[in-house]
Amino acid sequence: MRVRMLLGLAVTGAACGAGGGDVSFDAAAIDAIGVDAPPPGEPWFDEGMRRGRVELMELAGPTPRNALAHALFSPQPTRMRFVFYGRVAVRHWQQETMRAGSCRLLEHEPVFCSACAGLCVAPEVCEPYPDYASAGALTWDGLRGAPLTLQPSPYFYASQGAQLPVDAFADDAAVTVTAAGAEVPAFTITAGGVVPLATPVGPIADDELHLDGGADVTLTWVAAAPGDPELRVRVAINANNMGHGQPYAAVIECDAADVGALTIPAAMIDAFPRTAHLEACEGSDCPASTITRYRRAAADAGGAPVDLVVGSQLTFYVVRP
Repeated sequence: MRVRMLLGLAVTGAACGAGGGDVSFDAAAIDAIGVDAPPPGEPWFDEGMRRGRVELMELAGPTPRNALAHALFSPQPTRMRFVFYGRVAVRHWQQETMRAGSCRLLEHEPVFCSACAGLCVAPEVCEPYPDYASAGALTWDGLRGAPLTLQPSPYFYASQGAQLPVDAFADDAAVTVTAAGAEVPAFTITAGGVVPLATPVGPIADDELHLDGGADVTLTWVAAAPGDPELRVRVAINANNMGHGQPYAAVIECDAADVGALTIPAAMIDAFPRTAHLEACEGSDCPASTITRYRRAAADAGGAPVDLVVGSQLTFYVVRP
């Protein structure tokens, strides 16, 4: 089912909150997250407080189509998730409502804070309204061809046009990102390259994944190196949002070792809201879903982690009747 819509221009963040009061951050929560990857075999989810996220993605498909480098930073650690769609960066604040195995369900639920001068992101958890910070010039090394340097826009970093070759990095590359430093202090992170994600990925067909409910759904692909604990596959199943610039009604996130199969539990699919295949929107207003083979590393930047993700990503749409 394909429904075509045209919405307005994309925004880089949206928030609403009320009331007065101070916003504070839990240093112990930041320390508990640290900068290390989770133990082998455990899913990595965007939990706790983080300073920012940097990504380098080759887009997978029958033939590679593009490669993107982008980054987004917060002036303070945040519990929100850093999310990229094409060349738009946003922060989302859905709450986790279910977890099973390698997957979790996030839903956009009304929450209450008795005193909040910013955004109430969970019961009695208040954060400042989403804001953006510069880390100075960002330089990517270890790419095919010359290094790439990006300067910040007022909100985020994104490569444009032909700044990156379609095949941006070698399978065994060591990709290093160096930030010159500004509001976010200088840092350097290195993560390895990945073998491109081969298509098709079942049961995705004609750029659609149908979730009819009542049964598990297993995604399958050709594993690159099943014995490599650092090589992982991440799935983001996005529901539609309720208006321009708003968070998605729900997200299913799954993260597992690259073994060639990943199962989404029936209970999460049954709880997932009706979702249509929407096209011709701007930025994040018509959310596509993704499956990504990736490697990840992190570095400390001003007392909180910044993540670097290097991957190969396939984009598709979800239909949930």
